[in-house]
Amino acid sequence: MPVQQDACRLKGQGCWGYDPISLFAVDSALGTPAELVDFLEEAHRQKLAVIIDFVANHLFFGSESLLGHWFFRQGQDTEWGPRPDYSKSQVCSYVLAAAEFYCTGLGFDGIRVDSTKSIRKFPGGDMDPHGTLLLGQLTAMCRRHGKLAIAEDLEDGEGRLLTGGLGFHMQWDMSLFCDLYKALVQPDDNYRGLDRVNAGLGGLYPARGHPLGGRVIFTESHDTAASDRYGRIPAAVHHGKAFMQEDGEGGGDAFQQAAVLHGCVYPTCGEVESNRFAARRTALGLVVVMTAPGVPMLLQGQEVGECRPYQWPAGPVINSPQVGLPRHGEASRYYQFSRELLSLRLSGNGVGPLAGDGLHVFHEHGGILAYLRWAETTSSTEPLGKDSSQIALVVTNWSCNDYPSYEIGVPPSQMWSLALSTEAQDAIGDCHATAAPGKRIPVLVGKPNHGFPSSIDLSLRAYSGVILFQQS
Repeated sequence: MPVQQDACRLKGQGCWGYDPISLFAVDSALGTPAELVDFLEEAHRQKLAVIIDFVANHLFFGSESLLGHWFFRQGQDTEWGPRPDYSKSQVCSYVLAAAEFYCTGLGFDGIRVDSTKSIRKFPGGDMDPHGTLLLGQLTAMCRRHGKLAIAEDLEDGEGRLLTGGLGFHMQWDMSLFCDLYKALVQPDDNYRGLDRVNAGLGGLYPARGHPLGGRVIFTESHDTAASDRYGRIPAAVHHGKAFMQEDGEGGGDAFQQAAVLHGCVYPTCGEVESNRFAARRTALGLVVVMTAPGVPMLLQGQEVGECRPYQWPAGPVINSPQVGLPRHGEASRYYQFSRELLSLRLSGNGVGPLAGDGLHVFHEHGGILAYLRWAETTSSTEPLGKDSSQIALVVTNWSCNDYPSYEIGVPPSQMWSLALSTEAQDAIGDCHATAAPGKRIPVLVGKPNHGFPSSIDLSLRAYSGVILFQQS
């Protein structure tokens, strides 16, 4: 989240850091610049990269009295504050120098540029060529210094920020979030809309073959999971419909137009935790995020199934007893489930099948969605390792139907190994095991299915997912 000096914090108010006074100053309420450097150095010792949320599309309302009216584009305020005038070289130099200061002066590993649409576009929707040029200069600076450049742009479904000279490494994929959210929250299987999930798996247009998959993917973020927006996924599934106001008015991003909850009451944690459908479908969403091309992101608390509400200016809740050891009950199951998913994602030292770009969605019918994942070949002379040659198969059941026997087509192979099942006894949803991880599943030779010459027979419980690896 932003660490720039924030106007609300100076007034003693809570905030998320999106009312910046200066693009350079570190917020005194968070600590000193030296302490921030200490934090970054310790994170690097722990092998953690740190990305800063860089806000340059607006400053706080009233900042004209500090920087002068010349700094801003008159009559072009955003919903959050006055918009800088990117046609002025001094303004762009200030923004670029600030971003470079955080990356090289303090040691951040990259920047996540907040609301890039508000830089490349005027508030009325017309393109701003000067703002667009600035974004290209920001990404060029990041590449010069070996830093990541990530765009938060919720109006770029075709991935223009990755091409067209702008050169971002990744951008937030709000489309996949919306598709997953609607599919997970929808209470009626007949209207679940897996065709949109199917399309969303392929990602933004240039994502395939792009370094890092070209996108950041998620089912919860600090913006979406607030209780006056989309809400935490388990609570939204329990509620049976989106918390977000569908007919919101005003500017800003779609979820920031939500002002009221139409009288609905956010469910209590006890209600949500006792809803096995909420638990199962939440786990199903995590399976898709952790097996889709792109870079998966978890919001704090997701790893323990946190469902308590929060709303600006408060941040996402951290349930200390759940996060700390020992964990019990549903929190323990979520935590173990999250660890297993992450372990599979990082198999093969990060070049395993689930971290690759290869994707083939080959079956979507009756609530069953199945796809293959693999790592593409590389021109590097270094071998990728044993795991990188594997193919992963992900089969998800988005219906309330149990399938004791479901035949899925597979490429030519001899054996498949079950790597993860949401129905394992220690996983999510309070269910008994139908297949233990590590179980070897033979190929049914001569039984063609779904365009493949052979099949395997799986047991699929309602709202469940399995991940399998091809065995050589």
